[in-house]
Amino acid sequence: MKKRTNVRFKQYVATLPFRLLGTAWPAGAARVFERLLLTPSRRGPLDRFDSGLNVPDEAVETPPGLLQSWSWGDGPAILLVHGWNGAAVQWNGLAGPLVAAGFRVIAFDAPAHGRARRRKTNVLEWRAAIQSMADRFGPIHGMVGHSFGSLAVALAVQGGVDVRRMALVAPPADLAAVTRSVGRQMGFSDVVSREFLARLGRRLDLRWDDIKSDRVMASLDTPVLVVHDEDDREISWKDGSVVASAAKNGRLLTTRGLGHRRLLRDAKVIDAITRFMLDPA
Repeated sequence: MKKRTNVRFKQYVATLPFRLLGTAWPAGAARVFERLLLTPSRRGPLDRFDSGLNVPDEAVETPPGLLQSWSWGDGPAILLVHGWNGAAVQWNGLAGPLVAAGFRVIAFDAPAHGRARRRKTNVLEWRAAIQSMADRFGPIHGMVGHSFGSLAVALAVQGGVDVRRMALVAPPADLAAVTRSVGRQMGFSDVVSREFLARLGRRLDLRWDDIKSDRVMASLDTPVLVVHDEDDREISWKDGSVVASAAKNGRLLTTRGLGHRRLLRDAKVIDAITRFMLDPA
């Protein structure tokens, strides 16, 4: 009990400046929130692939700038899109089995992630980057997205990228709702989050309701496999359930005890995604 109280006190102290700023100056707090939220952190090795495969690398020119990509194997192309604060190297576990199944696998560091030079990014830049990767390496048989990358994958397909299959791992159902939740954790009120979303929406010419999963998935005929863990503390399992239900041709695989990121390394999840990509139906 004492340890839990100490943790809560530390969280209270850490978030106090943002709560005070949001009370005194919501517009200024929204600008601070924007700078923090749209600037991902870069963690760990950027390109230490351990699949044991030959991994050619190539820089691809995209609207958000030059992005580093890597590819494995030969055959129909599968494009892998990591999540926020992630990098291409997170696909170590999935790349080998997909190549063994006869696919060519392409992964890349998204804008403001990994080796990318710029520091800030947004979901429309990710969509544009995916479109550029599809133009460079297509035709694309399938795409796999994780978390924020899942939404970018769905938006890219909605925007015209032609794929036969999509696997979405721990996808968010409503990016605006996730943003408000993250804001609360950081100490920003919903008033501040709404101000931030309104500012960003105007700048990007984006209506947040238009990228909710029910609208995006309902507009697509592409078969979709959604994988989500019941113990995910970053994106609720309910989000994955909503995404799968909204899809015209969707199915949901529920796991337990893997959380948000261990899904990408789990043997059963990897096998399920590989089989899904091989399914001719």
